[in-house]
Amino acid sequence: MLQFLRSEDSGLRYWGTVGFSLLGKADTETQAALEGLLNDPCGEVSAMSAWVLIQSGHPDKAQKALADLIQKRTPATLMALNILDWSHTDPTPYIAAIDSLNPKGATIGTDALGGYEQRMVEFLRESHNLPVPAATRAASEQQKKKDAAKDQ
Repeated sequence: MLQFLRSEDSGLRYWGTVGFSLLGKADTETQAALEGLLNDPCGEVSAMSAWVLIQSGHPDKAQKALADLIQKRTPATLMALNILDWSHTDPTPYIAAIDSLNPKGATIGTDALGGYEQRMVEFLRESHNLPVPAATRAASEQQKKKDAAKDQ
């Protein structure tokens, strides 16, 4: 599996990280290889590398990679949000990244969240008692009113 992590093919790198995630805690050599993948061009590889490092007792090494995936609003954002849930770690270091995401229906900035991402953000806020920014709350209320109007 270490050879997979060193592959030029992002699919092989991804499945290598998945394999290590299934094994749980990684040894020192594997951890070093995974640290090198935290900035992989494939967000899913970065996310899974971070997950294995968290499982191995090194959430501090994974934190920046996960926060970047969330804040940059990449295709791996949902995976990074899921890893925050799976890891049962303190989400405080990720609040700024989570707050940077636009809720569905937001008019602030671009790239409103999709359904799954939006629900995951709401779940993380609710399950960890995270505050909801005023702009997010207002956009969410506005979207609820639009949805209610459509239903009538």
